[in-house]
Amino acid sequence: MSELLPDQRYFARAVTQFGEKRPVFTSRDIFNSKGVKIIEAGVAVNSGLYERLLQHQLDRPLQNSVESPPTVTPQALRDRAAMHLEDFPFFAGMGLDSAGKALLLECMLRLPLPQPIAFQLTLARETMPELYDHLVLSALVAAWLAMDTKVSRLHISAAAAAGMLHDLGLLHLDPALQNHRKDLDAAQYRQLFSHPLVSALLIEPHPEYGQDVPRGVREHHEFLDGSGYPVGLGGQQISRIGRILALTELVLGTFTRGGEAPRRRLSVQLRLNSHRYDRALVEKVMAALQPHLEQGISVAMLLKDPVAVLLDIDQALAAWPRNVVQVSGLTAQQRQTLDNIGRQVSQLHRMLARSGVAPEQLGQLGSDALHEPLQSDLSLLAREAAWQLAALARELRRQMGAYNGRPCPPELEAWVTRVTETTAVSTEKSDDAVPAEQLGA
Repeated sequence: MSELLPDQRYFARAVTQFGEKRPVFTSRDIFNSKGVKIIEAGVAVNSGLYERLLQHQLDRPLQNSVESPPTVTPQALRDRAAMHLEDFPFFAGMGLDSAGKALLLECMLRLPLPQPIAFQLTLARETMPELYDHLVLSALVAAWLAMDTKVSRLHISAAAAAGMLHDLGLLHLDPALQNHRKDLDAAQYRQLFSHPLVSALLIEPHPEYGQDVPRGVREHHEFLDGSGYPVGLGGQQISRIGRILALTELVLGTFTRGGEAPRRRLSVQLRLNSHRYDRALVEKVMAALQPHLEQGISVAMLLKDPVAVLLDIDQALAAWPRNVVQVSGLTAQQRQTLDNIGRQVSQLHRMLARSGVAPEQLGQLGSDALHEPLQSDLSLLAREAAWQLAALARELRRQMGAYNGRPCPPELEAWVTRVTETTAVSTEKSDDAVPAEQLGA
């Protein structure tokens, strides 16, 4: 499997830096791919070994050959999960009964932790605490979404395991991927899009997780409408655990990235993205949110005239150059890109209409007639729609940037310019929006 994993330098650096904080030892002799022993068992791993590790292709993944006791245990996961059940906003006030909480915590205790997995979770806990907490929270949300009278406890436990391990691959990739405020270059984007596959590769050698867990992990950024990654699966091609993890990412992305009124924002995001997620799961989340929706948002989040912004967004969506796919000189991949983005533009247009903000409906409103909570809802809808539209334009520019060494077709340049101008005002304070990679834009 080691040859299938990405450049080992990132994980090797993380492990050797970890060895500077607390003892990390080789648990076995380490050999290179030619069978030559390069490090003996029982050697302390620190930055001094970094270069030696990089000079060789190892015969097996590094995480199989190092340890740092005490490692993360099921009891430690259970204790951390119990804390989050009490203080994490999504769960606080949800009204989970004692039996529901007990079942969620039992899933943490049942989570298999073979040594390489336990070591990687320990590395995350000690060096990337935000990632570690994201994994624990993901396990809880995924298990909660899986809870149903029609499914077994084994399925709920599998969902929890997939949530706990779905981003394990980030330990093996460029740490810059976890800085959500940083623009990524082309190489980093390729790593980002590959991380579900890397995570699955790390899980597959361990039969304790069966086949459903790594499959769900591979699919955790796939969407029902085919707009996700890394493969672009859609509909019934996506497993139930994959669907659970995709919605888990949206829930946690809304609640953990700051910003006010997370329940109302999540409600708006679900209304505009319901076509991407399993309907029954969306209904479960909406039912949990509804009794606790925040009353309003701050003046800073309100748009002066959300009706006008939504009308402009509607016109920008309608202006998508549908015939651009027929332009000569496009490669098959570029035609596929344009087709995908065109479908997402049409889907966003339809979802806005279904959310009650079609032009004919908006035409009956005026900024002077807006009142709470209507102005808040329309402002949040406008901000979310504008952010998604701007993300589509960015993705279009990124994908078409090398248009056979020539400028992008003028129809596309004109559309991107229009979108940029349309969305500028409504996105300038939307730092709490869900990142493009989570929405599949």
